[in-house]
Amino acid sequence: MRLWLKQLISNSAGSTATEYAMLASIFAIIALTGARSVGGEVFDLYVFVSEHITDAIQGTEPDP
Repeated sequence: MRLWLKQLISNSAGSTATEYAMLASIFAIIALTGARSVGGEVFDLYVFVSEHITDAIQGTEPDP
């Protein structure tokens, strides 16, 4: 029993896997935050272009 407990305490494979899981979680959070930020800007650009195309087709002046 003592030998098994000593091996369990000295085993670092589980902690390495935990560290990788934590790093993967942090990277996923960063990626989602960046995608959300960029997604909003892309949507705003789409609306801007859409409004100007509609104005050009209708022959009206776009808002400044």
